[in-house]
Amino acid sequence: MSSSHKLTKYNNVNNLVVERNLCVGCGTCAGLCPNECLEMRFNSLKEYVPVCLGDCVECGLCLDVCPFYNNKENEDTISAREFKKIPDINHTEETGYYLKCYVGAVTSESRRWSRSSGGIASWVLSGLLKTRRVDRVVCVVQDDDPTRRFRFRVIEDPEDLWNASTSCYQQVEFSELLRNILYDEDQVRYAIIALPCVLKSLRLTMLKVPELSERVVFLAGLTCGQLKSRLFTDYLVRASGIDENQACDVSFREKIIKPDGMFHFTFSCKSRSSRKGKILLHHFRDYHYAWDMGYFKINACNYCDDLFAEVADVVFMDAWLPEYTCEEAGTNIVLVRNDAINEILRNGIENGEVNLDNIPVSKVISSQSGGLSNKGKELAARLTFADNKGWEIPIKRVIPSRRITIVKKFNILFSIYIMNRSKQAMVEQIQSQPGLKVFYYRMIGVQFMDRCLLIMSKLLRIFFRTRGREKSV
Repeated sequence: MSSSHKLTKYNNVNNLVVERNLCVGCGTCAGLCPNECLEMRFNSLKEYVPVCLGDCVECGLCLDVCPFYNNKENEDTISAREFKKIPDINHTEETGYYLKCYVGAVTSESRRWSRSSGGIASWVLSGLLKTRRVDRVVCVVQDDDPTRRFRFRVIEDPEDLWNASTSCYQQVEFSELLRNILYDEDQVRYAIIALPCVLKSLRLTMLKVPELSERVVFLAGLTCGQLKSRLFTDYLVRASGIDENQACDVSFREKIIKPDGMFHFTFSCKSRSSRKGKILLHHFRDYHYAWDMGYFKINACNYCDDLFAEVADVVFMDAWLPEYTCEEAGTNIVLVRNDAINEILRNGIENGEVNLDNIPVSKVISSQSGGLSNKGKELAARLTFADNKGWEIPIKRVIPSRRITIVKKFNILFSIYIMNRSKQAMVEQIQSQPGLKVFYYRMIGVQFMDRCLLIMSKLLRIFFRTRGREKSV
């Protein structure tokens, strides 16, 4: 992986994770380093990575808590330790453990429309504060610093959660906040909401530093398909004709009148006299095409097998089911693994604060079929491909494919090429001039090849369908 920082060859995450391009940028290693010799910085591709700035004693702690290093612990062993002994707990291979599954939203229309989905995540976290089960909640919020855009923040007031938390599709590192939690003299209790990889690193940290378990008492998860570098945000801002340094109040999923099933990217412009007005970006090519094609994707996401945040006490997701996608205000699916959180939800149903129905786990699985395919069959092929290439990839729970076809090999190579090409093209764009002219020019070949592949796949489907009919006759 290319980097603007020269990494010292210590037996730590630098040469065993970062140099293998497997760092997800969570920052747990830097926050936990006993000598504080690791610091999270952006590399040349605007990806968060730990950089060794001091003399490493090679204690191995950074590797023990890394979610993308070969540890003895994985999502199965961690979740079994946390949830297996809970009465009436259930388990599926896809979701991991679960007590109950719900679908619905908060009953307050104003609160529901203020959230990217049904508002249940914010409601549950605020409920943990109101019922004194925790003293503080840690979540991702917007940051006016254009070099970061987003950061983790500690919130104590339940009302602040409705104004602060936001959907974020770029890396947010956790190092400074983790140090604050570990050395907090007040001995307060925390709930943390984050992506599966961050939560796994926190569970691994709890095994090594038991004091953290006493302070972090609830982990809430979000389903995750992929994570982007900061270049994704810069790209979307530039697509609106604004310099990325002039953008603030970035929002990846904002409801504008009617969401019509699509995401809206908005931001405010610092150069305006008033920051109340927001610039709306809702172009298929500039947003959804970039997402679906894997532009600016973090390479570690190619080797993740946890969609449902299996180590979390509760996980929230969109209800991507036909009967719910038509609901304009948004709907959540909630998978619960913790009795205390399940009690909060039941009480909310009884007092009318939330409108939730029980849903079978099969429906939960169906709602995330695309992500499960990516982290299942597609991952199995990528693991085999990586092994054939001699790449050192952590052992995953998914069994590698016995064989992969030439077409599958080409698709994997193409996706890797798109991921790397988009980052390099965007860096070149930022270094050269405003706008996206250079980027689009560098990506012409990718878009042309993508169209050719679509045409070929349609022709192949027609061909095999025709052959099937001939055989049946």
